Amino acid sequence: MRQPSLRLHQLARALDERFAPHVHHLGVVEGNADQVKLRSRALTAMAAHMVAGIPDKEAARRVTDYFHDDGIDGFAVKTVESGPPTIYLIQAKWSAEGKYNFKERDATALPEGLAKLLLPDGLHPDNLLRNHLGELRPAINMVGARFVLVWATSGQNAPSPDIVRMIEEKLARFERDQVGVEYEFLLLEDFFRALEADVARTGVTVTGGLLRSRMVDEQHESLQGTISAAELGKWHREHGRRLFDDNVRVEMESEVNKEIVRCLLEEPQNFWYFNNGVTALCEDWERAPVDVRETPFRFDGLRIVNGAQTVSSISAAMGESEKVARAQVPIRFIKLKTTGPEFGARITFATNRSNPMLPRDLLAMDHVQQRLRDEFELTWGFRYAIRANDDLPATAEGCSVLEAVIAMAVGRHEIGTLAVAKDDIASLWPGDRELYGKLFNDGTSVVEVWNRVRALRLVMNELHRECAVITQREKAVGVLGDLFIAHIVFRCLGNEGIGDIASKWEDRLSRVAQCTREARHALFNQVDAKLASRPPAPGKGFSRVSSLLRNEKWLAKEIPLSLAYDELTAPGRESVTAETWPSAPEFRLDIRDGLRAKGRRCDGGFLVYAGSAAAAKDGKSLTTPQILHRRNLRDSLGFVSENGHLRLSRDALFGSPSQAADVLQGHSVNGADGWATEDGMSYNQVVKNEGSPG
Repeated sequence: MRQPSLRLHQLARALDERFAPHVHHLGVVEGNADQVKLRSRALTAMAAHMVAGIPDKEAARRVTDYFHDDGIDGFAVKTVESGPPTIYLIQAKWSAEGKYNFKERDATALPEGLAKLLLPDGLHPDNLLRNHLGELRPAINMVGARFVLVWATSGQNAPSPDIVRMIEEKLARFERDQVGVEYEFLLLEDFFRALEADVARTGVTVTGGLLRSRMVDEQHESLQGTISAAELGKWHREHGRRLFDDNVRVEMESEVNKEIVRCLLEEPQNFWYFNNGVTALCEDWERAPVDVRETPFRFDGLRIVNGAQTVSSISAAMGESEKVARAQVPIRFIKLKTTGPEFGARITFATNRSNPMLPRDLLAMDHVQQRLRDEFELTWGFRYAIRANDDLPATAEGCSVLEAVIAMAVGRHEIGTLAVAKDDIASLWPGDRELYGKLFNDGTSVVEVWNRVRALRLVMNELHRECAVITQREKAVGVLGDLFIAHIVFRCLGNEGIGDIASKWEDRLSRVAQCTREARHALFNQVDAKLASRPPAPGKGFSRVSSLLRNEKWLAKEIPLSLAYDELTAPGRESVTAETWPSAPEFRLDIRDGLRAKGRRCDGGFLVYAGSAAAAKDGKSLTTPQILHRRNLRDSLGFVSENGHLRLSRDALFGSPSQAADVLQGHSVNGADGWATEDGMSYNQVVKNEGSPG
C-alpha cells in the first residue's frame, strides 16, 4: 500500500480543486480550522458523486452541512428509468492525518436525521436540507424508495464492531416500519480508488459500421472485418490522442505516413491491399440487431494499439473526404472484458514489432511508469510524458520519463554506472540489465521521482550558468562531469524522507546551488591534481579531462560513496591551467532557415551553448559514432524537438569544432570553416591569425 500521506495529499488536492469551490461557504473564514470544515463539506460532495454518479458541481450543491443539519451533511438521489429511486444521506469527516475513528455520536446522528426527514415537518427549521425538499419529497414518496446511509471519512480505520452493531440496532426500527434502509462506509482507500479510476486511461466510446465482419472466438473473443477509412478519420478528429491511450507511439511525421496519405488520395480503391490494418482493444461492444451489409456497432473503452500512423494519416487526409470514404481498412477488435489488461499489454507489444521495438518504447509499456504517470496527475496535476513522441510538458508542469530516469540514476546508482550512462543513457532503460529495476519498481514513490528531478534541474542550472566558473578547465569539468557532480550533491542532500510528501524534503532544495558549486570545485581539484604530474599543453586539455572522466576505476576511487562531504567547502587548489572562461571570441554556425548555434573554445575542446539549434534528421554522411552521439543527446534530452528542428537544452562539449558541426548539422561538414565570428571570420582564420596550432 502506498503511503497514507501521499494518498491524503492527492485526496485533499482533488477536494480543493473539484468540490470545495462549489460547496456553500457559510460560516467559513480563513484559517486551518475552517479548512478542515471546508474539506469535510468537499468530502461530502465527493461521496455523493461516488455513490450516485452525479457530476461534481451537482454533488457540491447538495451539501447541507451547517448548524442544525440534524446529522445530515449532504444527500444525493439516484434515479433509474424503471424502478424506485435510491436516496443517499451522507455524513463526512475530514482527517488531515487519516486517523479518524467513528464515534458513537456518528452512529446515532445520521439514523436520527433520517427519522426526522421522514416526518412531515421533522427537520430543524434552520436545516439547509429544507431547501432541497422539492427534490427529496417526490423521491421519498415513491413506492419502493430505498435509503442508504453513508458514513465517509478520509481516515483509514474501519468502524469498530461496536459502532456497526449500534448502527444496525438503530436501523432495525426502519425495517419494522417497512422502510428499506442500508448503510455503507467510505474510507481513504475507497476515495483513492475513485481518484485512480478518474485518471485511468479507459479509451473512448465510438460507433461505426463494419463491412464483412465476422466473430472469432477460438480462445479470446474478437471481431474482424473491414471499416471505412472515413469512419476511422472521424474517430480521430473527435477523440484525438485518446484513441491511442495504450499505444507505445502516437502520430509521427514520416515518409511512411506521407505514403499512406498519397495512397488514400490517389488510389483509395487499393488502400485495403497495401495497408496492414488496425488492431483495437475495447472493454465491450454491442451490435445493432439488423442484417445489413455495413453492420452498426458501438465499442466501449476503445483504444487503438496498432495502427496509430494509419489512423492519424487518414485524419490528415480528411480534407478530401470523398476520396477517403472510398478507402477501406482491415480492422480487428479484441474484447478485454473476457481477457484482462495483462493480455492487452501483450497484444500491444506483439503488434508493434513491425517497427523496431526499442528499449525506449518499453518504458512506455512499463506498469510502474504508467502508475507514476497517473500519480503525477493525481498528486500535482502534472504531466509525466512516457511515450517516445509525447509532447514534453513545460518545466513547471511535469517532466519526461527520460529526465526521471537520469535523476533517479544519479541518486541511486554508483559512479561506475553513471560513467557508462554518460555516453549511453539507454543503458539505464528496461532490457536485459538489472540497472533499471533499481530505479523503478513497485516501491518507487512519485514523490521521490519529482524531488530528484527538481534537484537535478537545479544542479544543471548552476553548472551551466555562464558566470559560474572563471577557468576553461573548470567549465569542462562541469559539463563533462555533470552526472558525477549531481551524484555528489544528492549524497550531500541525503535520502531520508525523499519519498514522503509529508517530510518536507523539498526544503533542502535551497542548498542545491551551494552544494553544486562545492561539488564542482571538489571534482575539478581532483582532476587538476591528477593532470598536474604531466600537464597537458595549452589548448590540449580536453582529451585528457574527457579520458579521465570516462575512467571508471579512477572515478570510483576519487568519488567513493563514503566521500567526506564536509570537505567540499575546502578552497580550490591553484590550477595547472590559467586559461580563463569564457574564451574569446564567440563563434556561430548556421544550421538552416536563420537558425544558429553558438559556441566557444574550451580547454582544447569546443563548447556549444544551450539554446543552440540543430538539424532534426540524421544525414547519410554521418559516421556511426556521430549517429550514436546524436542519439544519446536525444535520449538524455540534451536535444529536444522544437518546431521541426532540435534545440540543445544544455551546454555540450565536443572534441573539435568539426565534431560539433557534424553533430549539430546532422551531416559531415568542415566545422573549422563553418564556425565563424559575428564579423564573419572563420574558426580557421582566427586560429591562423593567433598563430596557434589548429
